[in-house]
Amino acid sequence: MYKDKNQVYFNDLFFRTLKLIIIKKEKMKINSILFILSVLFFSTNLYSQDIKIDYNTNESTITLGNVLFDRVLKIDSENNAFYTSSFKDKRNDYEYYRKGSDEFIFYLDGNKVTGNKEDKQFVFLGYIVEDGKENSKILKVHLKGVSNTPAHEIELFIYYQVYEDLALVRKWMEIVNTGKDEKVLNNLAWEKIRIDPWGGPSAQIYANYGRYKFKAPYVGGKDDPAILVKGKKGTYILGNEAPGVMKYIGIYDNSNGISIGLNPSDHDYPFKKYLKPNEVFTTPESFVIFSIEEKPEDCLENDLAKYIRKYMGVKLFQREKRPLFCYNTWSPFTTNINELMVKEIADSLVGTGVEYLVMDDGWQDNWGDWNADKEKFPNGLKPVCDYIRSKGMKPGLWISY
Repeated sequence: MYKDKNQVYFNDLFFRTLKLIIIKKEKMKINSILFILSVLFFSTNLYSQDIKIDYNTNESTITLGNVLFDRVLKIDSENNAFYTSSFKDKRNDYEYYRKGSDEFIFYLDGNKVTGNKEDKQFVFLGYIVEDGKENSKILKVHLKGVSNTPAHEIELFIYYQVYEDLALVRKWMEIVNTGKDEKVLNNLAWEKIRIDPWGGPSAQIYANYGRYKFKAPYVGGKDDPAILVKGKKGTYILGNEAPGVMKYIGIYDNSNGISIGLNPSDHDYPFKKYLKPNEVFTTPESFVIFSIEEKPEDCLENDLAKYIRKYMGVKLFQREKRPLFCYNTWSPFTTNINELMVKEIADSLVGTGVEYLVMDDGWQDNWGDWNADKEKFPNGLKPVCDYIRSKGMKPGLWISY
C-alpha cells in the first residue's frame, strides 16, 4: 500500500517519542508532555496544508494548488481571454507550462471557440470557491462570450478541483447556450494546455493501461482512461473519466499541447451534441497529475491509484463486499503457459484477493480432444490445480466449442 514518505517519517517520530514519554513519564512535567505532543501533531500536519485558491488583483491571476504544486490561471482582460499561465511542481521546482495554451477548445456550428488571447472570445465575470468532497476545494470560473465572435451566445462555467495530498487538478466544464437557436457542439476538449516534461515529442508515453510504450504524437481511446508521459525532468499522468469509446486524450498532436475531451468529428465514434436554447451541457471530468516517482510503474501504482481509490468515487472501493476477482493467463502470456509458470503465478497472487486462477488457451494438446499438453504439463493438470487450491484460490480452465 502507498504511504507518503513525509507522513511515514512524522508518524514514526510521533510514536517513538510517545513511547519515550510513557517510559519516563514520572520524570517529566505534564506541561512538557503537552508541548511535545502539540509540536508533533503540528509536524504530522505539515504535509497536508490547506488548499490554496488565491486571487491576485495586481497580476489578474487565480492561483490554485497545495504544498505540492501551483497552477496559475490568467484573467487576460486586455485580450478577452482566460488561460493557464503557469503549472509548476513545487517538489522539484519544475515548470511544466509552455506558452500558447488554449485552456479549452470546442466548435459551435463549425466555428472554433477557445480561451486563448489570439481569438479574444471571452470576458471574465467572476469566480467562487466551493467545498468539495474529501476535504477538497473547487474553483468555479464564470466566462461570457464576446459579441461578434463565435462565442457570443455562450456562457461557460469551468471547474477546477484540488485535493490536499496530491499534485492533481481535476477539471470539467458547463457550456450554456444563451441564444435563441439550437447550436451544434463538437470537437470538444475541456482541458487543452501546453505542458512539457522536458523532451516534448521525444518523451516516453505509457498507454493502453500502462502496458505499452509509445512515442509522440499519441491519441488515446477507449483503452486509455489514463496515460503517463515521462520526460527528462518531469512526469505527468493525464486522465479522462468519460465513459466507453467516447474518451479522447491527445498528446503532442499539436506542438507541446495535450487535449482531454471527447472524440473529434473525424473519429470513428465522433461526439456531437445539439445544444438547445438555454440548455446546459456538462462535460465529464478529467485530471492531470504530476509525479516525482522515478519508475513509471510507481507513478501509476502510487499517484494514480491513490486518486482512484481515495477520491474518484469508484463504486468498487465503496462496497463492503467486493465482487468476484479472477486472474486469467491469456493476458499477457497467451498460449505460452506451462506447469511451472502457473505455479509461479499462483505464488504471486497470494494476498491479492484473487479467488480464481484461470488457465486459458495453451494448456491443451489439441482443440476438441482437450487433453493436457504433455510437454507443458507432464504431470497432468491435477497437481497444478491442487497447488492453486493450496494457495487459497480455485482453479479454472478455458475450453472453446
